[in-house]
Amino acid sequence: MVLIGITGSSGSGKSALAGILARRGVHVIDADKIAHGIIAEGTPCFAEVVAEFGVAKRSALAGIVFNDPIKLEKLNEITHKYILQEIQNELQEVGRDASVKFVAIEAIALFESGLADDCDYTIAVLADDDIRIERIVRRDNVSVIQAKERLDAQEKDEFYTSRADLTIINNSDIENLTKAGDEVLNFLN
Repeated sequence: MVLIGITGSSGSGKSALAGILARRGVHVIDADKIAHGIIAEGTPCFAEVVAEFGVAKRSALAGIVFNDPIKLEKLNEITHKYILQEIQNELQEVGRDASVKFVAIEAIALFESGLADDCDYTIAVLADDDIRIERIVRRDNVSVIQAKERLDAQEKDEFYTSRADLTIINNSDIENLTKAGDEVLNFLN
């Protein structure tokens, strides 16, 4: 089984690339989706987040942490251990299926969490700031200012390009990203 890490900042298109790969038979583990599940009411992570921040709703947390790097680091400290455990559980389960040839982990914090260390290949998906802002505004129904705050709280492109095995620039349309996804699979095969 070949393990691929997909990362990049918000609005870059990493989820779109993961979707393209999934349609081509790659098993995709979505760290953001896992994050939604581990912070559900009644979970140990929910209790820790509420104890620290007083809220656990994602929109309220975003307003708290995206303007404060220390609070963002604390949130990551709480949530990453639960996310990593769920990813490891899924990897073990998928590893039992001999028909699964490729697994991709889509994670914004692939390098920061240490997940990249387990990957055979890492891919950074990047896009220009104005394109990412437009995508975030449209996708999350937030203001331009809120989208900029999110990007300001995340790593810059150089962080990803200096660590990833492959960088995909996603400033265009889904057709070009699909071609890039097909090239990735051709390379892996």
